[in-house]
Amino acid sequence: TTGGSGSGAGADCGGDVSKAIYVVASPENMLLSFDPVKLTFTQIGKLACSKNGSTPFSMAVNRAGVAYVLYDDGNIYKASTKDASCTSSGYKPNQQGWSTFGMGYVSDSAGSSAETLFVMDGSTGSGKGLGYISASGALTPVGQFDKLAGRSGEVTGTGDGKLFGFFVDITDASKTTVAEVEKTNAKILSDVKQGLPSINAWAFAHWGGSFYLFNGTGSEPSRVNKYTPGKGTTLVVPNAGYRIVGAGVSTCAPTV
Repeated sequence: TTGGSGSGAGADCGGDVSKAIYVVASPENMLLSFDPVKLTFTQIGKLACSKNGSTPFSMAVNRAGVAYVLYDDGNIYKASTKDASCTSSGYKPNQQGWSTFGMGYVSDSAGSSAETLFVMDGSTGSGKGLGYISASGALTPVGQFDKLAGRSGEVTGTGDGKLFGFFVDITDASKTTVAEVEKTNAKILSDVKQGLPSINAWAFAHWGGSFYLFNGTGSEPSRVNKYTPGKGTTLVVPNAGYRIVGAGVSTCAPTV
């Protein structure tokens, strides 16, 4: 279903933020919205956050519809999902030895308007695992993943307080996995292999009871696969037109 029942939407949710998944493309530096019903992309604008030649690495979107874009030099910028304008987030890069990471907001509990920005270490083989960034900008490690340790990946959260990871093995795409993760200790609660083609650019978002897996090879445009638990994974967009490296969805988005 779309909207209504099961939505995390509340009075604090900004505008149409619950209706879209937001994505960032590199090297295009383009911020776009993705409609998970129509399966279409719409350009919002070109990001000009960084002045030193670094490029976007990951992204998360909060309930107010503000995008937090992590660049490959470790800096995080706030970007408007209305016009792609950028401001500093105040985040100090490379805390706790974490430089790049996947990121996603998760409601603190089902239906809560409080949310936490969770991060997943982006360095393959490092084993740093899961952490979170507080409202003050401090990065706190939670712990290593158990049976999926050492993989890179992305995280997405839901309005009912659940955290999921898109675990990528760049040496063996058949091992690419979607898993539910316990927020307090990084334990893998459930996991399902996705069996995607080779992959070296990826992003991940949950919307309306399904997961959208943005995955690309080399410099080619990304594909979009839709994974619905109990129904399997299907290719829904063979060519996104962009190489997508980050995706963010508000915890205001519907969960079923």
